[in-house]
Amino acid sequence: MIIKQIPNFISGLNLLLGCIGITFVFSGNLHLASISILICALLDFFDGFTAKLLNAQSHFGKELDSLADIISFGVLPASIIFFFMSESFCRECHGSLEWLIYSAYLIACFSAVRLAKFNAGSNLKDYFSGLPTPANAILISSMPLIIEYGVKNHLLFSYVYYLANNFNALMAFTIISSAMLVIPLKMLSLKFESFKLKTNRLRYLLILFAVFALLIYGVMAIPLIMIFYILLSITNMIFRY
Repeated sequence: MIIKQIPNFISGLNLLLGCIGITFVFSGNLHLASISILICALLDFFDGFTAKLLNAQSHFGKELDSLADIISFGVLPASIIFFFMSESFCRECHGSLEWLIYSAYLIACFSAVRLAKFNAGSNLKDYFSGLPTPANAILISSMPLIIEYGVKNHLLFSYVYYLANNFNALMAFTIISSAMLVIPLKMLSLKFESFKLKTNRLRYLLILFAVFALLIYGVMAIPLIMIFYILLSITNMIFRY
């Protein structure tokens, strides 16, 4: 039935927008590339949601979703880091070390490993093993958005601006970001099996924090939400596992 193909169509849109986002990066429109990542994250949520709603889950759909995610949450955010690395490298003039700018694509490689682990069934319903690729991509997308739309005299803006314009800091961020994708850290899953408060306390806490942070800080809240998510997951791991 055609209706059963709706989730796959949404995954296809995710893939298409991820490719378009890459063209935005290399035309210098990083904020548009970042917005593409955010829309892709919504599409990634809705393809799984509609698959469950329509009882249209399939092995084909799972593989298509992962292939789309490699582009949207792997290659696209890696391209953003590559752009920042290229710009900062030119300013800092590291000479023969120019090849290091390609290390940005470690994020794409480790995202692929992360997605392969997910498809291999290494994640349980209550947690993910390693930082989910959409979360990592959203964190990276916040950098151009904060630089474009953030409050320039805010301390967080200063940190993000420094990161985006410092080659060594970008190298360190790339290594940490790549490691977080595959590290055996139990990250809290936002998949609700029920809506009971008892079994979803940390999920509701994360959602409330995200809503209030976005209302107060706007796009500058995204890194704060990601840090809070990681800390919450560590707390969850200590006290539940």
